[in-house]
Amino acid sequence: MITLEQPSMALNSTEISWSEILMENTWRVDRNQTREHIVEWVATVARGFRGGKMKNLIINCHGLPGWVGIGQGFNRTHVGMFTAWAGLVQNIWFVACLVARIPTAAYQTQLNTNYPGWGTGDGNIFCSELARNASCYVVAPTEEQRNRGGYRTGQLPAYEGLLMCYNPQGGVSWSQRYPSDWGANRE
Repeated sequence: MITLEQPSMALNSTEISWSEILMENTWRVDRNQTREHIVEWVATVARGFRGGKMKNLIINCHGLPGWVGIGQGFNRTHVGMFTAWAGLVQNIWFVACLVARIPTAAYQTQLNTNYPGWGTGDGNIFCSELARNASCYVVAPTEEQRNRGGYRTGQLPAYEGLLMCYNPQGGVSWSQRYPSDWGANRE
């Protein structure tokens, strides 16, 4: 388990029924929530926390390389929206599979076939641009995750495989490899 400082907010996709992350503020986000509303509401909640900002924002949802499935979903074409979080969010943690993954050409072809129009792509570029636009740190995995719930308020599950942290300038601040049942080369 990873314990996070508060004040923090968790966005839990209603598509993830087996696990819920709980923070000082927790929101169950259904597929109909617009990108604009999600970005606006996170900013509103952050301003309402003591000090007018949040330490951590946790996004618990399905993920693919360069794509996160919260609400309508976000890909690289949407990262400009996150300038609304600059100065309000210190860290974004993705509890989602594969978000920072750089897919091989064969894997990208498979993603394009299986998820047409979703805008999957280079997760490294997605996370880097998100960190720059939101002016915060972004923590995201490159591998599939097993997240089965049962966490106390303020806790995240342990990650599997390679975890990347991008700084507000878009560079990699650190990376950590955790044990994984999936295998690093699974596609």
